[in-house]
Amino acid sequence: MIIVELVLFTLISLFSIISISGLGKFFINRVDRNFFENFFCGFIIISFLLSFLHFFIKVNFYISLPIFLLGFILALKDFKFSTVTINKKYIAYLLIFLILIPMYISQKYHEDFGYYHLPYVLNFVNEKIIFGLANANSAFAHNSIWLNILPIFYINENYDYVLIPTFLIYSVFIIYSFSLINKEKKKQLVIFF
Repeated sequence: MIIVELVLFTLISLFSIISISGLGKFFINRVDRNFFENFFCGFIIISFLLSFLHFFIKVNFYISLPIFLLGFILALKDFKFSTVTINKKYIAYLLIFLILIPMYISQKYHEDFGYYHLPYVLNFVNEKIIFGLANANSAFAHNSIWLNILPIFYINENYDYVLIPTFLIYSVFIIYSFSLINKEKKKQLVIFF
């Protein structure tokens, strides 16, 4: 069962990274786009889109799937299938990502997940925006845009993947840092910092 969970988690994560990067192309309008910059900007697009949609409809799997499919199509639009070459750096990036996966599997939930994050996600998925909700539960008093991103990963009554965005940001930042350090000719860490 753990093998199925690992494979499913890896596929969902890679699909999400590609989709979020595709959505980030809306934000960055340059010829020399960077995949990692697109990824970080994709979270901005998703957060504003979900916050806007939540005023009118509840955000569930049937809303998040078209958003991810749109991002995936946008990411593959510029991809050249005829010139696909497996480069050493892409293998290194995938290896770094795969090394980080056990960290997520072992640390899925934290101490305030059931008190703060899960009730917010469930409310976001089951209802459209409810004004005055902070009066009912003090956990809803302090909202962040990050909490609005988490419900997009609530997949069919399963909250095992709700905290994937945190892992994706962390792992893509590590890979992005590795690519910046690897790109420098002098190999000095001071340049990166």
